[in-house]
Amino acid sequence: MTVYFIPLVTAFLSGWLIWVMLNRDEPNCLSLAFIQTLIVQATLSVVLNECLSIVQALNQSSVAAFWLLITGINIGFIELFGRKTPGSLSDSVQKISLIPRNLYLQNLGQIFLIGLITVLAITLATAFIAPPNNWDSMTYHMPRVMHWIQNQSVHMYPTANLRQISFPPGNAYLISQFQLLSGGDYFANCIQWLAFLGSILVMGLLTQQLLPESHQPWTATMIILSIPMAIMQASTTQSDLLTAFWLSCYTYFIFRFNTPHKSDLFWISASFALAIVTKPTALIYGFPLTLILAVRIFSSWLTSRRGEMLKTGLIHLGQLLLVLVGSLSLSLGVFFRNHQIFSTFLGNDQGTRVADLGIKVLISNLVKNLYINLPVKPVRALVEAVHTWINYDIYNPNSDLTVSLLTQPSLKFLAPHEDFVGAPVQTILFGLGCIVLIQRWIKFPSERRRLYSLALLAIAIVMAYVCFSLTLKWSPFHNRLLLPLVILGVPIMSFGLQALGPKRLQQGILLGLLVMAIAYALTPVRRPILPLPVVSQQQQAEQSASILTLPRDEIYFSGARSELAAPYRQVVAVLADRQCQRIGLHIGQDDWEYPLWVLLSRQFGQGFALQHVGVANESAQWPSSFPASELLWL
Repeated sequence: MTVYFIPLVTAFLSGWLIWVMLNRDEPNCLSLAFIQTLIVQATLSVVLNECLSIVQALNQSSVAAFWLLITGINIGFIELFGRKTPGSLSDSVQKISLIPRNLYLQNLGQIFLIGLITVLAITLATAFIAPPNNWDSMTYHMPRVMHWIQNQSVHMYPTANLRQISFPPGNAYLISQFQLLSGGDYFANCIQWLAFLGSILVMGLLTQQLLPESHQPWTATMIILSIPMAIMQASTTQSDLLTAFWLSCYTYFIFRFNTPHKSDLFWISASFALAIVTKPTALIYGFPLTLILAVRIFSSWLTSRRGEMLKTGLIHLGQLLLVLVGSLSLSLGVFFRNHQIFSTFLGNDQGTRVADLGIKVLISNLVKNLYINLPVKPVRALVEAVHTWINYDIYNPNSDLTVSLLTQPSLKFLAPHEDFVGAPVQTILFGLGCIVLIQRWIKFPSERRRLYSLALLAIAIVMAYVCFSLTLKWSPFHNRLLLPLVILGVPIMSFGLQALGPKRLQQGILLGLLVMAIAYALTPVRRPILPLPVVSQQQQAEQSASILTLPRDEIYFSGARSELAAPYRQVVAVLADRQCQRIGLHIGQDDWEYPLWVLLSRQFGQGFALQHVGVANESAQWPSSFPASELLWL
């Protein structure tokens, strides 16, 4: 880590202190301040990357200077606010200093706390020790970060992998700043780890908000802590967990008050904007949530006086439009660049969208997506029976991307793999929560007012699941994309769990979830601390040795493509021997690129340039950084 990383840390810490001061009267001010600081810092990071790219100044010095400026502004605000509000600074510092004392709990609470810290510590250690080695990280997440740093701009460039320039870059924007300021990829995985921690905090706040009378401490925390896909992604550079966090923030600020306050409109807009700039599925999942926002904004309009209804209605309409415009603001640069090359704002979809929508497509994908989260024989039989009943081919190319459902072993969706693992326990708890919610809604009309917000959230999640299944072709990777819905369902899961028999049974289930969480945290297939025994040929192809026993450079290849290590090193050795520092890379659309950047950096430092050559797709129209005659082609 270089000294350039320090301003980023000080900007965050001083920003957190500001929000603690502003929220000091809130019962959960520390968690809320942490969430707000992440939102502000991420928003500034996206804007900074776009602005610096205009003048090709996305470099270490510019980024460090910006965060140093933000630190100075924050310190100035803290001093000014402290003078105007005597005691605010000392009270806030005292709240922070009391965190260790407040963590002392009795009985099971202490066990749950130790378990929480253990899982967070394991995933953070994994994120730090193991460099990025996920397939998508090697092919487009990390390579585009390296191209941006080299070009000092996030603008388009010729590439064989269109995902590098077409897919939303929010996660990569944050990684690029960590990469620039730290001088390497030691912190690249930590973006998703912060999203894991943030999701735990924000879903705890949301569950407490929606279940104020019946919520039991630690229920929501243990449920979200044990979501296998969240644990797997907490130590990768993928973007699904980060998207889930932003959508969780969006949901929390929607439900925070019965009618959103004016001050909440920024947090609502910024959260959704960050989700959209991170992953396009945020648009699908955000649609029903935005409908709920509209309902909550206009709810007070119905009770306003007749003479004021028009004025009040226009104000609420303006608030909703402000949120919608604000939610798209961070993606304007991405939309513009995509439209330049692909003539569509959302860019190249890689053939994942359903072309012909219909009820059979919906039913087919609903049950197939259910199966990969509940991979048991009865559900598999249900999938086959439903397709027979509706007379629809399971592998219809209009709704199926990979033609592989029935050939996938059920163990694949239970193994600790960041591309496939499902959430069977959480799926069952969500179903149970919905059943209990419907039952109480019908049986106890007096409870409807208390359950109203929880019911709205359940409806939004179901609607989002329906929209997802209707619009995207099925693939075995869908558990990654469904992660935001699993996390958003935590309050309903908590509600269902609390309806399960005696308290001791509930506590036993929570302890079981904690044990499961620790087991998953220790054993990710591609970067385990404790490797699993090999039980299948497919696992053997991806099972890595313990990251505690491997050199860092070996871990890049140990997860899935160990056969590439030797030829990649040989190529770099030849380039070094010939002192070739301007390199043209001719690769396929899904080939591993990032390890070459790492090995070349080890050899040449920053004294080399790499660009794609022989590109035969839409990005070929974009000018190259260097003439082909100056490059050595690989």
